[in-house]
Amino acid sequence: MHFEHAQTDYQSYNIPMPERIQSNIENESDEINRQLEAKMFYDKKMRGVFFSYTFNQTLRVYISVDEDTDIYNDEFSSLLHSSINQCNCKTGLLWVRKKTPKIIAFLEKGFNATISDELFFYESKKFVIDREHFKKKFKVGILEIKSYDDRYLDDCLRLWEEAMLFCMPPNFHLNNRAHHFEQFRFYRDYLTFETFWKDGELVGFYWNNGNEVDIMAVSPKFQRMGYGSIILTRAIEMIFQKTNSDIAWLIASSFNEKACSFYTKNNMEVRGEYRIPRIDDPIKSDIKMREEHGVL
Repeated sequence: MHFEHAQTDYQSYNIPMPERIQSNIENESDEINRQLEAKMFYDKKMRGVFFSYTFNQTLRVYISVDEDTDIYNDEFSSLLHSSINQCNCKTGLLWVRKKTPKIIAFLEKGFNATISDELFFYESKKFVIDREHFKKKFKVGILEIKSYDDRYLDDCLRLWEEAMLFCMPPNFHLNNRAHHFEQFRFYRDYLTFETFWKDGELVGFYWNNGNEVDIMAVSPKFQRMGYGSIILTRAIEMIFQKTNSDIAWLIASSFNEKACSFYTKNNMEVRGEYRIPRIDDPIKSDIKMREEHGVL
């Protein structure tokens, strides 16, 4: 990951939190780490994204568009107000691209945003397991495995919504169905993408990219039943079957303590921690991360 580019391309700003919110906070640590708002913007000329979440008792907001514009300001304002009203934080931080002065001016005037020296807003951990230490075997017969098919799109999106509510607002994936339709087809055709079923219900799914478990999700209905470990075992097993890599790895958000504990219990080790702002293009960001880990 090119940290220098990400750090120089974005400027952080302090967001004053309203007095009415501060006066209601008896214990700042009561605020849990969670996603608040997320929205993608598309038109013929540009793309943009807004997302916000709380982490370490701070509201964190990210705004990025391809080019400087003021056409999304009303929506940015509504999303930012909603984020502030939903959280229980005393401090707020916002990251915006330096080359978007119209947006910056709007935020400075409308939200009294002031420049901060904070460089980072996203933390994650790299979990790794070595081939030589991977002793588990996939348990055949407990879950039915099916390669991903277009017919499973809505089932997968609904499950993903339910499994990711800790960091994504309701209907985020379903509202981007057309995007995921093409995305899932690509994963099916060029990567390893498998779904897991029990008595006709979707339990979970994963897809691998090289030696990375890129995404894994388990329905909350079927969690704490051992199915997550079965699916993870299958994902890692397929990595070692299809690649010559000596390791399998994945990235988990630091604020997702439940997932971090799960991977640790499944004999994966933390071998890296990252505090990074994403660069403007998520696809390039993913590619650069995989280059760093030797996937590409």
